[in-house]
Amino acid sequence: MSGLCTHHEGWGPLSPNRYDLTPCFEYSVFFGGIGAFAIAGFLTRIRYLIHHAKPHGLGRTAWIYWPTQIFMVVAAFAIWTLALQFFLTKNFPAVSAWSCIVMGTAWVAAVILNKYEHIYEIRSSSAIFAFYAASIGGAAAILKTALDPGSGTDYSITPLIAFTLALTAGFVVEAWPRGNTRVQRSSSVGMYGKANLLSRLTFWFFTPIISIGLKRIITADDISGQLP
Repeated sequence: MSGLCTHHEGWGPLSPNRYDLTPCFEYSVFFGGIGAFAIAGFLTRIRYLIHHAKPHGLGRTAWIYWPTQIFMVVAAFAIWTLALQFFLTKNFPAVSAWSCIVMGTAWVAAVILNKYEHIYEIRSSSAIFAFYAASIGGAAAILKTALDPGSGTDYSITPLIAFTLALTAGFVVEAWPRGNTRVQRSSSVGMYGKANLLSRLTFWFFTPIISIGLKRIITADDISGQLP
């Protein structure tokens, strides 16, 4: 295991020199661990959609689908570029390079999953949505450490910055409300079925019902078919 982490701070998780996590720990957990978990989850989700879900037949929302596909591919190649840089750098921790490869592979799997999500679902993919948030958070933590003079960073962080920016842009598009899209307007699914993960967690999708309740008494017809 020591051969995978040759950084002077070791595995950690806490750095002996800074009030932060060690680079080896951050890469292995935030990129390697999360990426491996995502790959397994995405493959399981793809299998479920293919064998158990029914296509909605309403087409895809092109202005959401294609930008997110492009941003995910760009993110994958950016993080693979960082991995290549690590492999070419002498005495750099191998765990960092392999973790970047896993993360890039996970985003390629996300591209494939996104294709099927647009065929079978009319809303944002909860799995991809959550992976966006986790990846951006992990990349931000790693970038913070890389910018710390005490971490001993001796590599170009440009690919890491490109990775973070591509994911941030993709996340904005993925999270964009889809209520006015042709796909959702043509669907008979209720508000909950159309809401993305963030909207469900914050109950934002329920605001139209709340607005009705502020004007008059809510009836059974108002919420019929809107909740799970």
